[in-house]
Amino acid sequence: MFASRTKSASALVFALACGLAACSHGKPSEPPPQAQSAPVEDGPSSAKIKDIQHALGALGYNAGPADGVAGSRTVKALRAFQKDQKLPEDAKMTNALIRRLDALRPERPGALPAYQVGEIYAYSDGIREKVETVDAGLEVSVDNKVQTKPLNYLIESGSGLRADAPPDFLQPLKVGATGKYRLFHQSDDGRLVGTTVVSCTVMRGGAVTVPAGLFRTLKVTCREQGENGGLVKERRWYYAPSLSLVVREARVEGDRDVVTRDLVAVQPPTGAWPAAAHAGFDWAIVTALQDSPDAPINWSSTGVDDRYQIKVDPAPVDLQAALPGETGGKPCFRYTLRRTDPKGPAKTYPAVACGAEDRWFVPGGTPYVFAAPPKGLRAASAAPTP
Repeated sequence: MFASRTKSASALVFALACGLAACSHGKPSEPPPQAQSAPVEDGPSSAKIKDIQHALGALGYNAGPADGVAGSRTVKALRAFQKDQKLPEDAKMTNALIRRLDALRPERPGALPAYQVGEIYAYSDGIREKVETVDAGLEVSVDNKVQTKPLNYLIESGSGLRADAPPDFLQPLKVGATGKYRLFHQSDDGRLVGTTVVSCTVMRGGAVTVPAGLFRTLKVTCREQGENGGLVKERRWYYAPSLSLVVREARVEGDRDVVTRDLVAVQPPTGAWPAAAHAGFDWAIVTALQDSPDAPINWSSTGVDDRYQIKVDPAPVDLQAALPGETGGKPCFRYTLRRTDPKGPAKTYPAVACGAEDRWFVPGGTPYVFAAPPKGLRAASAAPTP
């Protein structure tokens, strides 16, 4: 049974944490009730419906053609979106729903995976990848070894293979897109040997649940064929348009997927931050995980330009099947970090963390352990609100 979490007055720990990190955080102001639930005045226009259809499609929902008519497929897609977002499934195009779609819509639907130097990607196979450079290809540090991955759905993780696909292969991703490329091994003398032809197709992947969250996806299926034309292997990558990232890799055995890795967490690039700002950010995340506030927490610091909104899903997550033995028997909760400062890209970082009291960590392989507020400070803030 999952342990319960204390609903406490967290203002003191925020204030004390910010005393070191020179930061500020609080709950965003609530809009008037009528702004949250009122339908669009006089009903949505054809242009607005078309925009909603485009946004749903970019997020992986089949809303039908963007024709400005709220037909059965658009209504079904709206209800699926509302279900995933834990909203009433009424398919009403309210102002609040439109704002939610706009906030989640990726800037470049189906575009190349959106990486930033310093980001860390944690996976269920225990690998943590840190982005070192971003250019036409991507270099990531894996266990202190540098690999080049032109696109993260072209080459199997850790395979050491090289691909001749162009950087814009299958771009933008859309249902029905197809393409071919070749894989090579590089010999000791630098020659590329052992040609394998890979044929890929993009299909709808539906809703996929990984430790980091639930995402609507596009499914990229790639079949490798040897020089004699025989099937070598078949693999799949599930791409979440809302994140511009692959959230699942799998190999195909018969008619089923065998998951090889799932996304556990994406951590923002905080490695170059001052120690005080880094600690304050961790403290804010720990407090949000521990106290599960009803509204998101806004965090900022005078030490860095970055600003983030921290939101925790209060529903516990069972990770025993996805991450056996990695949670330490502790309750786990999903959270998101949304970057909100005007100087940086608007980006969402999904993650899951496990723990209790003040010790929280991102599971998988060598876990990332959050810096916890000093025990005295936490204890002082843990008294229930009168």
